[in-house]
Amino acid sequence: ILLFLAEKAPCQNADDDEEEDDEDHDHVLIDAVSELLGVMAKTWGTAFAASFERAFPLLQKFLKPSRQPSDRLMAIGCIAECSSHLREASIPYILPMLPVLAQGLKDESAGVRRNSAFCCGVFCLAAPTTMQPYIAQVLTGLEPLLGEEEEEETKDNAVGAVARIIQSCPTSPQLP
Repeated sequence: ILLFLAEKAPCQNADDDEEEDDEDHDHVLIDAVSELLGVMAKTWGTAFAASFERAFPLLQKFLKPSRQPSDRLMAIGCIAECSSHLREASIPYILPMLPVLAQGLKDESAGVRRNSAFCCGVFCLAAPTTMQPYIAQVLTGLEPLLGEEEEEETKDNAVGAVARIIQSCPTSPQLP
C-alpha cells in the first residue's frame, strides 16, 4: 500500500508511450488504495493508528495545490474516512490538515469542497477539544457551502459538518 501511495509500485513506472492511459490507470489505482485504507481503518479502528501514521505523509503529497483536483479530493476523503474510525488517534493530523481544509472549502472543485467539509466535521467529532479553538473558523468556511448555488452533495456534507460540530461541541459559537 505504501509503495502505491509513494507512486513507486512497478505498475506505476511504465515506460511506454501511453501516457494518458497511464494517468487514468494511476488514478483508478490510487483511488482503490485510498478506499482500502478506509476499509482497514473501519475494520481495525484505533488499532490502525500506527499504520496510518506511515501512510499520512504519503497522502500529503496529493494535497498540494499543484496536484489535480481528483488527487486532492481523494487524499482529503481518505484522511477523513480514516480519521472517522481512528477517532482521537487522528489528533496528530488535525493541525497539518487545517490549512489544507481551509483552502479546500474554497476550492474550484466541488469534490474538494465536499470532502473538505466532510473532513472538518469528522475532525470536530473525533477530537472536539482539539478542534474547539477552530470551530468559528470552520463555521465561517462552511457557510458559503450552504448557499443555493452550491451542489447538493457539497451542501449535504456542509450540513453534516455543522451537525457534527453541534453534536461534539454544544457550546460552539453562534452558527451561521
